[in-house]
Amino acid sequence: MRNKLLTDTLIFTLALFAFLLFFKHSFSSYTPDSLVSISVDAHNLEFNKEQVENDLNTLNSVTSAEISIEVGVISMEIDNDAFDVNSVKKILDKWGINCDDEWDIEVIASSEF
Repeated sequence: MRNKLLTDTLIFTLALFAFLLFFKHSFSSYTPDSLVSISVDAHNLEFNKEQVENDLNTLNSVTSAEISIEVGVISMEIDNDAFDVNSVKKILDKWGINCDDEWDIEVIASSEF
């Protein structure tokens, strides 16, 4: 009887923990609310496009990053509250990419309806 109560309590606790963990991860994802466009020198992007995109996508505030070599623009969907300009500049410096100091920022319209 004692082992059954212990087993049932343990199963209930693990199920509750899994349920709470599921809700925490499903509702805590960043939603992009801005689009940042960075004009860069396209010469260095030809060889490092995939690596730069992967590095930018690892940042917590960046939802997606795409590079257009033809026009020399990096486009990123970001969470404005968590975005850190210095972390993006470090990644661009790491790959030897020169960028303008003025970045174009557009607000992404959203509705909760």
